Amino acid sequence: MDALKFVEACQEQSPIDLYDVALGVFTTDLPEELFENYDVMMTIELLANTLYEDKEFEKARQLVEVLQCHQPELYQECSFSLLPPLITYSLFKGEKEKAEYYMKELAIAPEEDFLLFVHMLDLIDAYGYIDMMDRIVTGVLNSDNHLDDEDHEILESYIMPVESQTEYDSLKEIREDFLDIAEELNLSAVTAENIVDALIDYFERNLSEGVTDKIILEEKSFRNYIIGLLDIEYMDTYEYAAMVLWGSVYLIDLMKKRGQMTAEDADKSLEIIRKIKAFIMRSEEHTSELQSLRRI
Repeated sequence: MDALKFVEACQEQSPIDLYDVALGVFTTDLPEELFENYDVMMTIELLANTLYEDKEFEKARQLVEVLQCHQPELYQECSFSLLPPLITYSLFKGEKEKAEYYMKELAIAPEEDFLLFVHMLDLIDAYGYIDMMDRIVTGVLNSDNHLDDEDHEILESYIMPVESQTEYDSLKEIREDFLDIAEELNLSAVTAENIVDALIDYFERNLSEGVTDKIILEEKSFRNYIIGLLDIEYMDTYEYAAMVLWGSVYLIDLMKKRGQMTAEDADKSLEIIRKIKAFIMRSEEHTSELQSLRRI
């Protein structure tokens, strides 16, 4: 089957049924007529998405290798559709070198989808591969890229400690205490900062807005705050909200141990966290849970 017939067949058949044909087609020189009449990029992305939906990750890797070797321009244009699921799969399988290889491919032009690029950095950080994250970020910052100053600042925050901006001394102490024990909790510095800075932001808002006059979790305001995290543009919002909820348990425990929160307030806070986790942490019903969460 030649390239034109293959793309035409993709309009009527499931792309996965044409997988073997696709590998053969993409090893050939594609005619200019194909690009004039069809969206070849969309065809590739449709095939890749079908492979990922069917959990055919090894076949997806083979498709990527064929495109890299024989269709480098198409591969580069499709990289942000092709590679993130393979990075996620490689991290899950503990294949650190493969994950870093794919990530460096995205790092060639992170401006193509900077929000997704940052999300993948967060995922690498969540797996504790700080050395990998540092190499990738440093490489991007030292390269000729088309990122704006704000994007550069975001990347720099992954390799440079961020100072707390809060005016409350007690919150500064809480932040410093949590970062001091981050290693004991098997947290990277970046993950620890993401968790504690989100919670410090929550506490500071409640204090400044008069919701409460002490550093505690208040059920309605904390629920609304977590919902707000689901709208943060440059992160995977579900994972970020889950990370803050998970980390909040450790922060509450630390505050209780160090006398920054009473045992009674700590127990109430943990119950609030448990209630919100019951909705947020079940990913298969994410949409319906969020709707339920908003109604409580």
